[in-house]
Amino acid sequence: RREEGAAAAKNAPTETAENTGRFFSQRRAPVQPKVEDDFVRNALSFLSSGPKKKKKDVGGLLDVLEAKTGMPVKKLGERKQQAPAAAVPVGVPAPPNPFVVSPPPKAFFEAPAVAPPSRQPNVVPPPPPRPKARPPAPLIAPPPMPKPMFPPPPPPMPKDFFQARPQVAPAPAAAPVLQAQAQVEEQEAGSSTTSNEPEWNPGTGTGREILLQGFNWDSHKNGYYGTIASQAKDIAQMGFTQVWLPPPTDSVSDEGYMPRDLYNLNSKYGTERELQDAVRTLHDHGLQVLGDAVLNHRCASNQGPNGVWNKFGGKLDWDQRAIVGDDPNFAGRGNPSSGECFGAAPNVDHSQDFVRHDIAEWMNWLKTNAGYDGWRLDFVRGFWGGYVKEYLANTDPTFAVGEYWDSLSYSGRQMDYDQDAHRQRIINWLNAAGGLAGAFDVTTKGILHATIENREYWRLKDASGKPPGVVGWWPSRAVTFIENHDTGSTQGHWRFPGGQEAQGYAYILTHPGTPTVFYDHVFYFPELRVVIEALMDLRRRMRIHCRSQVVIQKAEKDVYGAVIDGKVAIKMGPGNFEPTGGEWKITVKGKNFKVWERV
Repeated sequence: RREEGAAAAKNAPTETAENTGRFFSQRRAPVQPKVEDDFVRNALSFLSSGPKKKKKDVGGLLDVLEAKTGMPVKKLGERKQQAPAAAVPVGVPAPPNPFVVSPPPKAFFEAPAVAPPSRQPNVVPPPPPRPKARPPAPLIAPPPMPKPMFPPPPPPMPKDFFQARPQVAPAPAAAPVLQAQAQVEEQEAGSSTTSNEPEWNPGTGTGREILLQGFNWDSHKNGYYGTIASQAKDIAQMGFTQVWLPPPTDSVSDEGYMPRDLYNLNSKYGTERELQDAVRTLHDHGLQVLGDAVLNHRCASNQGPNGVWNKFGGKLDWDQRAIVGDDPNFAGRGNPSSGECFGAAPNVDHSQDFVRHDIAEWMNWLKTNAGYDGWRLDFVRGFWGGYVKEYLANTDPTFAVGEYWDSLSYSGRQMDYDQDAHRQRIINWLNAAGGLAGAFDVTTKGILHATIENREYWRLKDASGKPPGVVGWWPSRAVTFIENHDTGSTQGHWRFPGGQEAQGYAYILTHPGTPTVFYDHVFYFPELRVVIEALMDLRRRMRIHCRSQVVIQKAEKDVYGAVIDGKVAIKMGPGNFEPTGGEWKITVKGKNFKVWERV
């Protein structure tokens, strides 16, 4: 097109004074700028096509048309409708006019001019720094348990308050002390450690107890006291001797473990009257009842002047002197804690005389008003066991057990074989409590986990040939268990290996110690209940008790074999073991375990 225009300009006649008029009369009318044609074409299309336009839209467009062209819109429309002087065939470009230079096309609505961006040299940005390799995550022991705690020495007490017993169960190397412990067990058993008629002892019962934890983490949701009362006959017929009930008091948490007003027994589990009726029903079926006493901490009812929740309410309206002074969260004015601070609620300062007096009085009121026979003591790591001794001496329970739960020893993710330090800490608490209570054998539970999960049955025999938990050192104070409301239930903090619960019960119901069965395993797992009932029946018939003697005959990679009191034998694991020395018959068997009784 540029070449055609240049040729036309070369052949065009020269413009002179004589032919100027003739030349312009012969020349085509100049082409209007394309912008005007585009604008008008679009404007007319907008006015004539599509749905009816709003009045304000049409008026605004007419104003824009007149402002753009400087002509009345009507004339523009008339001009646009006039036919051109010469029709141009479709598809053939019109020859350019050499005398008129059309401006470049514009947008329908012109945008404001924008300055072009300044030119920058092309610089290639450096590559982003390579992320550093993430260090490997630290190896953490599988059980989500609190960190090991080594409490400070207890505060000094008057000489006549507590006379410490000799160390009951140190590391196996201390043979004279272990011998002394055997003598203690022999004296408590009556005549010998193999006696079938152990004597009753304060806080530890007859030695033939089988404890049922009578609730789970969600029991407060379902009218609990009425439920447990309706199950009393069933519980007694299974052979349980005691039932552990949940905390009964007013509490910040629905589950009862954040107590507030200690003398208010209306809780999420039910009313005070419903509690009394449930305990009475359990007693009517020959069952003893343990109350869950939370003595380590207590929630305040009001905020103090500094906005901290540390003003107690109810009958025991203690002030800040009742809170330990080294708890950073609750501005206590008491003495330093003799144990580990709970953190979520004020730790009670048991060194205060008025606190110990009030707690002992309240526990005796619970025994009278609710009808409890004994205690389960929550979080006893938080305060010195000597205070527990005083409370138990004042309340005279038939049975008591403390929850001393801390972490076992691990090397990376592998549980150590030697757990003597762990069980020694539990023994130390039992000593401080004067031997007036038992303690949950957390050591045995942890070792059973590693044994079954990894098929390492050699773990069930310690270096001295005894069971490796508390049950191997002080069996009459070892309360064995495989699950509870914290480790299992809907919390699942440290759940027993799935599908292996029967194997765990085969161990604790045939061995010394006081076995505890979890509520869910009795009432929610019918097949497991059949195994538990058979094992409980065997324990009663064979008169196995908390001080029964264990002879471990085999403890290898894939099998554990032992004989208890010469009357009951057990095999755990897929390996081979058969009891010898007489005639035996299989009483109970299941996945990876068998239990025999001597005929």
